[in-house]
Amino acid sequence: MLSLRQVDAMARLLPVSPETWLGAQEMQRWHSLKSPARRAQFVAGHWLARQVVAQWLGGNTTDYILSAPDDGPPVWLDGPQALAWRGVHVSLSHSGNWVACALARHPVGVDIESAGRIRDFAALGQWTGLDLASKAFAALTPQQQQQTFHTHWTLAEAWFKQAGPAARMQATGFALGADGLQALLAQTDDFTLALCPAQAASTTFAEPELAALRWTVWGWPGGDRHAAGL
Repeated sequence: MLSLRQVDAMARLLPVSPETWLGAQEMQRWHSLKSPARRAQFVAGHWLARQVVAQWLGGNTTDYILSAPDDGPPVWLDGPQALAWRGVHVSLSHSGNWVACALARHPVGVDIESAGRIRDFAALGQWTGLDLASKAFAALTPQQQQQTFHTHWTLAEAWFKQAGPAARMQATGFALGADGLQALLAQTDDFTLALCPAQAASTTFAEPELAALRWTVWGWPGGDRHAAGL
């Protein structure tokens, strides 16, 4: 299940103070964050994960407790005894005022990039599988280059998140589809959002607005890159 919300909207909808529902690990991590914006993103993400799992499995949002590792995805530490929350994988991503959450019964990765965030794609290109030296890339406008980079960056980040921290440490680059996985990607004027692994027929969206976006399927079967519109 995939959900996307705005951080400031989440903050206005929080029914109770974070101190009343964050677990011990989450509280420690929250207090360690110095930036008010980063603290707001953290709270929004962990509350969103609770909302999505409660929407999916049932129970109350405050029944669930997450871990809060410095590096790596959170895991469920507690939940309603009668519900099958154990084994539900979590992936969170934030960028600017956006926060995304993906839940699945297999390792999953989600990545969101705000359109307003300018990346140094010349320095980061090797991680995306994007050929920055190609004539086709050079012919793009600066805005198109940024959009193209965001496409490949979010796909790479979503793949690395589902593959686990060890894959990122050992990697020297990225090539989606080498392991047969596919990803979904949506790009608007406001953000680029990628989910991996994902198939159109089996992906559940928490919000109707999210389902209504134009999604493309990405994969590299047989070594050939392709994107197919849904």
